Amino acid sequence: MKYSTFFLLLYAEVSSLKEAEELLQAITPQIQAHTLFEVQDISQYYKISEYYGINLDLYPRSDPLTTFDGLVLCGASGWTFTTEHDGVWNPQPGVVFLSPLVRWANLVLWM
Repeated sequence: MKYSTFFLLLYAEVSSLKEAEELLQAITPQIQAHTLFEVQDISQYYKISEYYGINLDLYPRSDPLTTFDGLVLCGASGWTFTTEHDGVWNPQPGVVFLSPLVRWANLVLWM
């Protein structure tokens, strides 16, 4: 199945670029259980200085829809979908997406 864009953008509450890179290293096995990825950017969020954004281009090894669903399940709940394959995750009590440090995420698959 062809897709044009597949990415994951998340914001985590960390105090430095080094901590953001360490977080990415820690969550890499969870992400790679579903897909390969390439880091597009890791940078401080201009609106909230305590947050760093991690922007990943995703390259599924198999069906991208299965990959999308697998990544969504990493957060179990907290997802809001603007379209079937464009979701925003916000934390809820007792729910984590990839790490307790993640405060927001956007997962997009455009076919």
